[in-house]
Parts: sequence; C-alpha cells; structure tokens
Amino acid sequence: MKTRLISLDGHLPQCDGYLNNLPMVIGHDVNAELPLDDASIADRHCRIGVKEGHLVVQDLGSVHGTFVNGCRISEAELAGGDELSIGMLTFLVECRDEPQESVGGHFLAVPQPAATLLSV
Repeated sequence: MKTRLISLDGHLPQCDGYLNNLPMVIGHDVNAELPLDDASIADRHCRIGVKEGHLVVQDLGSVHGTFVNGCRISEAELAGGDELSIGMLTFLVECRDEPQESVGGHFLAVPQPAATLLSV
C-alpha cells in the first residue's frame, strides 16, 4: 500500500508527502522527516507509524494539536479519506493498493525525494 498526504490548504504549494519510511515525525524543525514551515506547527508535532498493522498518528505534545476528521487526538488510526489536521494545516490521507515488484525474492525500494521545507 502506498500512502500520501495531500494538502487541502489553498495557500500551500501542492504537498504530496509520501509516507514510505515509517515511523515519520512531522514538524516545524528542518530535521523532521516531513518538515512544514508554519508557525502553528511544533518542532516535533506528530509521528505517523504502523501499529499492529494499522497506520496511526500520535500527537507529540503539540500546543495547537493534531486532529483526525475534526477530532483532537493523542493517538488515532488513519485510513484513506481521513482528514489529518496538523496545527492549522489540513491534509487528505490517500491510500492506494499498488502491486509490488520483486527481484530474487526481495521487494524493490522506490527511491523518494528528499524532504522539502514548505513555506506558507
């Protein structure tokens, strides 16, 4: 399954943040795996990972909070179609089933671009 976050905020450039290497910290810090340049985002705002086979988001004690479908959470499962709000920014969670290719019994890793700090 391939999962990405798609920005729903018109003032942001298109942000298709693929969630390939989990767990992933999202935050204002340029060293976060997905850095976002917005004053409402804490340096280490939330973490997205896999728990018991499910995609989960965990707030890391942020002031402005992490919300799934409008509800403030400390930890919650994510599914395709959910809206994830991090501070004042909102993203659509998109999940796609894609066939995986393998060579010699090993799955091929898809290279991903380096994270970019997004300015708003």
